[in-house]
Amino acid sequence: MALSCYCLKESYFYPINMQVLRKTVFLLVIAVATMGGAGRAQTVTQIDKGLVHYLGKINYWKSRQSAHAFDSLAYANDHLIDYMKKVFPLAPATLKGNFKLAKAKGMHYVTSDDGNLRFYYWDMQMGTSIHFFADFAQYTVSDGAGFVDMIDPNVQGDPGGFYTSIITVQASGRPVYLVMSGSAGSEREESEQVTAFSVIDDKLVKVLLFHKRLKKFSHLEYDYDPRSIEKLKGKKPTIHLSPDKQFLYMPDVDDGGDYTGDFIVYKFNGEFYVFDKADEPATGK
Repeated sequence: MALSCYCLKESYFYPINMQVLRKTVFLLVIAVATMGGAGRAQTVTQIDKGLVHYLGKINYWKSRQSAHAFDSLAYANDHLIDYMKKVFPLAPATLKGNFKLAKAKGMHYVTSDDGNLRFYYWDMQMGTSIHFFADFAQYTVSDGAGFVDMIDPNVQGDPGGFYTSIITVQASGRPVYLVMSGSAGSEREESEQVTAFSVIDDKLVKVLLFHKRLKKFSHLEYDYDPRSIEKLKGKKPTIHLSPDKQFLYMPDVDDGGDYTGDFIVYKFNGEFYVFDKADEPATGK
C-alpha cells in the first residue's frame, strides 16, 4: 500500500503522494542552489564546488536502478547545464581557472595554447553503447569571456563529443583554432574530427581552413572501427600537426573503417591547409 499523508484545508482532507513530494522537494532544493549563483559573480573555487554538486547528482542517478532513475538523470544534467550557463558568463576568470575537484568527478576541459579558448565537456551517462556528451566553449571577448553551448539544436539526438586538444595557428593574419575532438557512436564505430574556429566580432564561429579539390571546409572527419587498433603496432594514430604546424596529418582508413597505416596530408600555405597527398581523402564538411 502506498504511503500517503493528509493535509487539512477548509475542513477537508486530501492525500499527498510521498514519492511525488520527495521528488518535488529535491527539485526545489536544486532550483534554489542554482538560483543562488545567478545575478552575481562567483569565484572559481565556488564554481568548482558547484560543479561537483551537480556532477554528484549525475553520478548518483546513473548508479540507481529505479524506474524513475533515467528521468532524474536527465534532470540532473539539465540542472548542471543551466548552472553553467548562469555562472560562467559572469566569471571570466573561469577561462583560466583550475577545476580540480570537478575534474575528479567527470568534468573535462581543454584549453588552447594561447589561453583564449577552452572547451568543457562531460559524459551525460545517458547512453549504453553510445556516449552522449554535453559540451560548451568559452573564449576571450573584448569585455570578458563568451560562453556558448556547442550542441547543435538542429541535429536531433546530437551526441556531442569529447575534446583532446586545441592548437592555435595564424591564418590570413588572425588566430585560428584547430579543435581536435572525437565521438563514440558504438562499439564498432567511432570518429575523430578537427574543426577550425576563430573569434570574430566577439563571436566564436567556424571558419574555412581546409582546401581539397576546389572545395573549402571548416571541418574534417573520419570514422573508424576501434577494433582495428588492436591490429596496429604501437599507439592509436590521431589527427595531428607537424611541429612547425606546416602539415596536418589525418589517419587513413579503408572502406571497412580499418586503419591502413598511412596518413592523408594537408599542407599549410598561410591561408589554408591544402590537400597534398593523393590518397583517398577523409570526409570534409
